[in-house]
Amino acid sequence: MRIDMHVHTCLSDGLSSPLKTAKGALGKVDGLAFTDHINSMDQLKILERRFKIYGSVKFDGFTILPGFELSFDFGHVLAVFPDFNLSFPNRILHDIWEFREFVKGCGGIIIAAHIFRSSGIGRRVFELKRVFDALEVYPFSDVFDVYSLKIPLIAGSDSHTPYTVGFAYTYIPHSNCSGDEILHSIVSGRVLPVMRKPYILRKLMDAPHILSKLIPK
Repeated sequence: MRIDMHVHTCLSDGLSSPLKTAKGALGKVDGLAFTDHINSMDQLKILERRFKIYGSVKFDGFTILPGFELSFDFGHVLAVFPDFNLSFPNRILHDIWEFREFVKGCGGIIIAAHIFRSSGIGRRVFELKRVFDALEVYPFSDVFDVYSLKIPLIAGSDSHTPYTVGFAYTYIPHSNCSGDEILHSIVSGRVLPVMRKPYILRKLMDAPHILSKLIPK
């Protein structure tokens, strides 16, 4: 299976609806994780509504996982879940360790997003490595030895339009996996990050479409 683990829609800063985004991904990957942004840890309740929208998107043989992206002072973090029907606390999580406890309690996994970009965790992953179940390594860099951390590596495109979904994905050596099986494969390290297209191309292809949405006609 090929799962793009990092995809945005119009529910945050992406261009298209979850339905149109998933439709554009058909034939490129076998599934994706919707990881729209939330701005802070006091916005968890909006995830219930978003997850219902994600769960309404259905294509035969295509897997969708719900998740979100959150910015901490040290970098961006992804949380991905196997289930759409979750209840989220109406409270603030005060630090990354409370955040981890919350995500794991919901059956999810925690991923350090695009660790080699300026908005990623970078070298601080060495001091915070116990937080993460996996590290997203698209775009890749050799500025430090990510393999020495012995944490599973995954890839996602960070796509913001349907046109670039699948530029990077996570390969799972099984077919027709459930959400739980996909996340278990990631945590156990039985996956491979695949980077099909250069990250700069992803940025260049997404940018004009996003700008056209923002500029008044």
